[in-house]
Amino acid sequence: MIPRHAILLLPSVFIAFSMVLHPAYAHTFSNYESAAFLAKLTEVKVETDQISNHAGNQAAIDYCQALLKTYWTPNDTKELSERNPQLAAEITSDINATISDARAGNSYKAGSDFFDIAGSLEQAGIVRVDPTPYHDATVQATAIAMVLRQSLERYGDAVGSPGLGSDTSNPGPAAGGMTSPGTAVITNQYAYDNSRELADEALNMFGQMITHDPNPPYGDKIAAAMNKYVADLGSKADTSTLLSDVYGGAYPNFVSGYGVDLQSVPEFPFPSAVVLALVSAIILLTRTVAKKP
Repeated sequence: MIPRHAILLLPSVFIAFSMVLHPAYAHTFSNYESAAFLAKLTEVKVETDQISNHAGNQAAIDYCQALLKTYWTPNDTKELSERNPQLAAEITSDINATISDARAGNSYKAGSDFFDIAGSLEQAGIVRVDPTPYHDATVQATAIAMVLRQSLERYGDAVGSPGLGSDTSNPGPAAGGMTSPGTAVITNQYAYDNSRELADEALNMFGQMITHDPNPPYGDKIAAAMNKYVADLGSKADTSTLLSDVYGGAYPNFVSGYGVDLQSVPEFPFPSAVVLALVSAIILLTRTVAKKP
């Protein structure tokens, strides 16, 4: 006969066993939080790569480390620790190692640190974001939109136009106008390199997102807009051209094809009402043209 006190313990045993099979997390995350976290992972990857590439250059490391602190915060470590404490500790350790080795001028070790953290960041996306939102096209597209916005912001820093386009009455000294585009003058090379790598990563994210979709909605238009944006960055185009690439090209198709809510993309360069009106007009025009025989 099973002792009475053992029988009383059985419910606790079952509960503990179920927690092992299905870990109990402190809280779940919204689709917006999942998209923001996926964007963070890309942004952290870019900054650590830039730091490793600039080993021995203290000014470049200072610039990238300051950005890194805004992307990866103690709260991100805490939330990831809820799912995988070891992975959270590894990412923190790898970030610190990359910075330390780069400051010491050890490019080989800093590069090795970066490869370590790149693998950890990829794993973190799977661990921190639940399977359904992780594979949700709208969540993925929103994350890409966030990375593109960061790229634009860094380009604004590069050409001396902080908060690129936040004041539409004065778009900044580098804005040359959409009808007669010019070439911007780069005043911060670190910000420019940062902007270009963020754009490249956003394009890579989109490529990975549509890998398993033989007919992605508006895929050709999004790819064309993003490729143009990358090319225009490479040629140091004026800010109006780059804003047009993103807000007149990529974003409207993200809205039409994937239902991205642009108001969820933080720190919009244009006032929300202006952006939404612009995007709505472009979407309406696109649909009208498509209906013509």
